[in-house]
Amino acid sequence: MTIPIPTRPSGYQRGPCDALVQVEAFLDIECPFSKKAWSTLVAIADEYVDREVRFTLHPVVLANHRQSWDVTKVAVILAADDPVRFWDVFNYLYERQDQYTEAALLQQTHVDLYNLLAQFAAEYSDWQDETEFIRQLTSDRVEQETKVPIRYAISRSVWSTPTFFINGSEASQLSSSSSLADWKSILDPLLP
Repeated sequence: MTIPIPTRPSGYQRGPCDALVQVEAFLDIECPFSKKAWSTLVAIADEYVDREVRFTLHPVVLANHRQSWDVTKVAVILAADDPVRFWDVFNYLYERQDQYTEAALLQQTHVDLYNLLAQFAAEYSDWQDETEFIRQLTSDRVEQETKVPIRYAISRSVWSTPTFFINGSEASQLSSSSSLADWKSILDPLLP
């Protein structure tokens, strides 16, 4: 089967496209370690986005996170191709991660998950048409758009989250436990 060429590059960016420093973050919306890294990533992006640093969020789905696929599709729908809004939606969803973990949904059906996700959509965006939301959640367009970062992650040999790249090289010294100071010690020497 031929893999379709994406309609746009992978990821959701903040910062100038021609920035001197390019940071890529591969995160899974259900991964507790990705969630742990999230607040630091947002803080460092807020501080450096105007300092020649571009941040690209690649939402990936790890096989052991059953709900991640559908929750990531919610972000795709609610962001509506707006990269900055995607970051905001991801933040909203991380704040509710305890509601869609494996443990939280252990005795629930897939329909129950869809109902929860429709509730998230209504809370975040006042989306009231649950039928239309579910239709979009299962649409080919959203499926294909959600697969792009996953395929890109595979091409970069990303197999766990969070994983960070800086200027095309994996920054293995960064992890979910990295502090703002850790990030600054890497980014500052790269800037003029």
